[in-house]
Amino acid sequence: MVQFVQGNIGTSIDLPFAGPSTIVGATGQYKEFVNYVQQAYKALQLDQDNWKWRIRSFQLSLISGQNFYTIPQIQAQISDYEDIQHLHFIDDTQYGLCAQSIPASPTATTTSGAVTSNVDTYYVTATDIGTFNRFDPVIVSDGTNSIAGAIQSVDGSVMGFAADQVTVVGTATSIAPGSSITYTGQFRPPEFGDQTFCFFIEYQDWRGWKDRNVIPTGKPYYYTRCPDGSLEFNPIPDSSAGAPFVFFNDYKLTIDVLDSTSDTSTPATLPTRYHEAICWKAIMYWAQVRRKPDVYTAAKMEYDRILNKMYDDQLPQITPFLRELYG
Repeated sequence: MVQFVQGNIGTSIDLPFAGPSTIVGATGQYKEFVNYVQQAYKALQLDQDNWKWRIRSFQLSLISGQNFYTIPQIQAQISDYEDIQHLHFIDDTQYGLCAQSIPASPTATTTSGAVTSNVDTYYVTATDIGTFNRFDPVIVSDGTNSIAGAIQSVDGSVMGFAADQVTVVGTATSIAPGSSITYTGQFRPPEFGDQTFCFFIEYQDWRGWKDRNVIPTGKPYYYTRCPDGSLEFNPIPDSSAGAPFVFFNDYKLTIDVLDSTSDTSTPATLPTRYHEAICWKAIMYWAQVRRKPDVYTAAKMEYDRILNKMYDDQLPQITPFLRELYG
């Protein structure tokens, strides 16, 4: 980026056109270019509050008995969290989602008896079935004989496998007790049958209404963003459902800073096709300080060209709520 900046103002300064071979330990005008690039990148991130490339989804584990979460407490779980970005319906109702905590990925276990077969189904008894469930891909193996495929059924600690849906090496019924049962797929948590909407309420409406008197405990159905960015929930989360609750929503990333101690530092989430916008903005900063209106004007034209494309591509689309328009 610094080479790009220098290359495009090379006729206006007494420096090589090609730019520096490294920015590590840069001084003088080279350091000036580095500072302008960093400043331009920050300005681009702050240009819009809802850039798509600065938005990510998050899962916040709620603690039983705690309905207030400060930004440091949130960042302990989501390190690059800056602020919440509410989900919303087309009528602009804002919300998040709340469900019980996501179960852990199934862990390896072992067989506790011989593998049996009956009516084209293999039956494997596990010592601790844990979170294994239907359709989970596993391999049951003693090192010589094995069954590999998706679980067809679970009955207590017994897993059933359809013979025509698994791959068998050796003889399945020869798999000895104590053989390993290992989960082999990418973990997909089961559907959240208890996942419900958790509606956002503006803080000025929350105060004196949702935080008055004794707040009930249970599954949160409402939340607010406090003026300092903290989140507050109502009801107070508890573990009465058998597992802690998880709050799902989107969030805005903290400001990313280019590392001037590395030649390979790049914008963390900005699509590559927009990187030149940073360079043209840096040239604009340099031209302002050096009173080079012709350079400034040329750089601004290129910057605006790229920025307009970003507005079209990287901002949420505005969809009219037709019921409001037509009744």
